[in-house]
Amino acid sequence: MLPVPFRVWPPSVKYRDRKFRAKELPKLVQEGALPPEMLERCHRNYVQSWWELGRSLPGARIEEWHDGTAIRSSVPSEMANTLFVMRRPEDAKDLLERARGFFTGPNPWRILASAQGREPVSAAVGTSMKPRPGAPGMLLYPTPEPPPGPASLRIEHVSNPIQLSDFRKAVSKAEGIPMLVLKRLFPRIPAETDPVVLLVGYEGGEPAASALTVVMEGMAGIFDVGVRPRSRKRGYGQAITWAAVEAGRDRDCDSSYLEATEMGLPVYERMGFLVVSEYPEWHANASNLNRARAVFYFLGTWIRGH
Repeated sequence: MLPVPFRVWPPSVKYRDRKFRAKELPKLVQEGALPPEMLERCHRNYVQSWWELGRSLPGARIEEWHDGTAIRSSVPSEMANTLFVMRRPEDAKDLLERARGFFTGPNPWRILASAQGREPVSAAVGTSMKPRPGAPGMLLYPTPEPPPGPASLRIEHVSNPIQLSDFRKAVSKAEGIPMLVLKRLFPRIPAETDPVVLLVGYEGGEPAASALTVVMEGMAGIFDVGVRPRSRKRGYGQAITWAAVEAGRDRDCDSSYLEATEMGLPVYERMGFLVVSEYPEWHANASNLNRARAVFYFLGTWIRGH
């Protein structure tokens, strides 16, 4: 039986927590907190990490332009088809036309911009795409020594099939993503030379928390931090985030970067992360019909896999 409600990767469930108001989110950004070159590193890490996590999807393709990076797949989800605009484009209308040529067909897609690209992208898009609230990009730099975590949570790096299965279970329970989707997203154990590190936290022998680290640009990009509902408010979210930070430091990263939900924001602030950017979005072809197509797409891949 399929879980109800069915949610589609990448984690659209996080929109439940994205209540940042368009007028309030910019106030969180620490203006001038970073030199431009460091902020550029954050953006490159963010975009390259998305590609690293999605490159195994069917039909995955990337095009890098001077004013944006477009990533698409055959998965009918806007989260798997994204134009990243990380700096102010010289001609946003021309960029939008190139993007429309790249994202052909009925699949939903989105534009995700940094604060620097918000104004020109918004003007170019007009009313042709649906705006959605952004989310804050947060940086931890320099990396401090992590505090002791709760003794009731045992965190392990995924290195065998049982841990990989437990990682998927933890993500599924925390974010409501069906296992058949997660098996497609995380089909194998990362090799030691891969830039991706998967982490699973156990409470009483059961998978209760998850996180992953993508090492890019000498920076640890942190994704999929989650704790199953009945294990929350015990410090597990902070503990597994610190483990993800440490996974990056073990690979010579001098900083960590992540996109926060409203639920995670206070946790990361307590850890010392600063809000250094924001990521407003615009969505095309988003509809209930396309959401249904996504459901049947993943159901079909699951059936074929069996």
